[in-house]
Amino acid sequence: MTDETISKGDRDALLIVLRKRDKAMRAVAAQRKAANMAEFEKAISREVRWQEDGTLAQAVDYGIEAARQADKMIAERCKELSIPDRFRPKLQWTWATRGENAVEERRRELRLMAKAHFEAQEKEALAKAELHSLDVQEKLIASSLTSAEARAFLDKIPSVESLMPPMNEKEVMALFAAPVPPDIKRIAERARYDA
Repeated sequence: MTDETISKGDRDALLIVLRKRDKAMRAVAAQRKAANMAEFEKAISREVRWQEDGTLAQAVDYGIEAARQADKMIAERCKELSIPDRFRPKLQWTWATRGENAVEERRRELRLMAKAHFEAQEKEALAKAELHSLDVQEKLIASSLTSAEARAFLDKIPSVESLMPPMNEKEVMALFAAPVPPDIKRIAERARYDA
């Protein structure tokens, strides 16, 4: 970009559009995060009804019959062992409409993971948009700089990547190798015995 191709008025107008786009991007990212969280909630709340699917209904019929036959064997063996019918163990068939997401504690864990994931996605999208906007704004402003000193000053501004590089796997694993504070260790041990 040079002064000959972009006028001051064009440059000012483009900067206004970029700022408005930044604001819109924040709104869109927040909306997308909320929509993703809603879809996640829908997924972990889903219950599967065997009556609504022919293959599942067939499998359930098979399971009920197999459980009935197995319980009959248990009843016969308990009779041989002189265990009264009312005290004997029973094998019953059951259908769980959910998997591990039937347990509230697990749903809470899944929600925390999903929330962290969607927040990271949102922040990544906003950071990319912000960096792109900054790049365009720098180019627009740089095109209006008239002195070599001003251009040199702009070139000396450090990038985010140079100030805070992303962690690699080795650095992440080193965090887990850090010593565990004694108070945290006691809480973890107590939780293990309480379980």
